[in-house]
Amino acid sequence: MNRLVLAWLTFFSAVAGAGSISDDAVNAPLLSAAHIERLSRFLASFSTIVPPVVERGRWGKHGALPTIALKFPHPHSGRAVYADIDARDGTVYFFMSAAPYDEKSDHNEPMEKFLGARDAFEITVPLLRHLGLSTEMIEYQVVPDPGMPSNRAQGCWLIRRELKLDGIPCDKAWIEVYVRVSTKEIEVVSYRPPLPPRPIESRITEQEARSRVSEWLKTHWYFSTYARANVDEKQDITEMLVIPPEYKEARDIPEEPYLSSRCWAVPIRFCELGYEIPEERVPKARIPVEIDTGRILVTIP
Repeated sequence: MNRLVLAWLTFFSAVAGAGSISDDAVNAPLLSAAHIERLSRFLASFSTIVPPVVERGRWGKHGALPTIALKFPHPHSGRAVYADIDARDGTVYFFMSAAPYDEKSDHNEPMEKFLGARDAFEITVPLLRHLGLSTEMIEYQVVPDPGMPSNRAQGCWLIRRELKLDGIPCDKAWIEVYVRVSTKEIEVVSYRPPLPPRPIESRITEQEARSRVSEWLKTHWYFSTYARANVDEKQDITEMLVIPPEYKEARDIPEEPYLSSRCWAVPIRFCELGYEIPEERVPKARIPVEIDTGRILVTIP
């Protein structure tokens, strides 16, 4: 799918959580011992970093869940450590401690000569085991970070996997780990675990989901005017889990549990100004429709 379509087809995920944590200062949520304990165990799985005593953070921006963002000094250098943790229980969704570039290293030396893919993956295994994820390399994408030069001085390995729940794909659920070649350390972790779906008592049919999306495409200002999208009758409908969009901007702790919605994923295809184009060049996407309510969970700016 081209970048224009991806920019418009943003599935806003979110969820709401049980329990609440007091916050008596604007943008400064109070941290509990449970928060720090969870962060400490996460860091201990791959690092010697020990978080200092932190009483408050600020509301985070990584992911759709309400998170607390923390920043504290790295104990062995002048760099900072950044983390976003779940505001309820301290689950770590984001970690970064970027080292300065090693200017003394040979910029012309391929990074694979200093740290290979297999060794980079092995560095992540204790972290993956801590998160309860598979430690089989074949289940992950292990590639040089496309955003960095692939040399010893600046190169990173990206270890990535889309995550599912009971075999069902989850919108924006993944694990991404970046391993810096020059330091042989984990530099960035982005973790978006799947969320269990809320219970449902009824189900619309797959054909009804197709019909709803078809009518929605005809009347929506963007799809009916610019994208020229249609339901793709040649592809099967599948199931997916999506976080309802209304929780996206939540920065307090809702009373209800954080749950996703079970959806029919209706395939659509785009055409260019109504003209037929070769099948292999047709951008495709899937529109999530809640199985019980028929609500379409896509928001277009």
